[in-house]
Amino acid sequence: MRLLLLVFLIPFFNACLQQGGESSALTTSLLAQETSDEAGYAEIIWTWNDLPSGLKKAREEDKLVLIDFWAGWCYWCIKMDTEVMNNTRVVTTVMKDFVPVKIDTDLPENSGLMKTYKIIGTPAFVILDGNGRIIARSLGFMTEDEFLIFLQMSLEKTK
Repeated sequence: MRLLLLVFLIPFFNACLQQGGESSALTTSLLAQETSDEAGYAEIIWTWNDLPSGLKKAREEDKLVLIDFWAGWCYWCIKMDTEVMNNTRVVTTVMKDFVPVKIDTDLPENSGLMKTYKIIGTPAFVILDGNGRIIARSLGFMTEDEFLIFLQMSLEKTK
């Protein structure tokens, strides 16, 4: 009975937190525990559900776009956010070299992006250049070291 209740409450709770696709302060604080480092990045500042803005910013700042296809009910997505995305080395790398865009796969308006990038599960990561060309893709949970290698290999492909 408790499991059945959780199956219905978790998506509802996530929808309440998302408030129309925008990241609320509560969602951000739940997903990114503050850390500190010498570069001054405390957490990854995601652009939520707006890839065109991310691409524009990437062109302006000469960075790559990191897309995180995510779902609030996805155990591995939450684990990735809490154990990997708030790590100092990951935060520093992402904020220095990438424009981070988080796409909520449960929103109907994001179904086209999921088809475009052939997203078959979550978490999924796609790295694009500023013109939208795919540099790298990955599906599933990665450890901190695996994720950093994925990011570094993507950066090296563009040099």
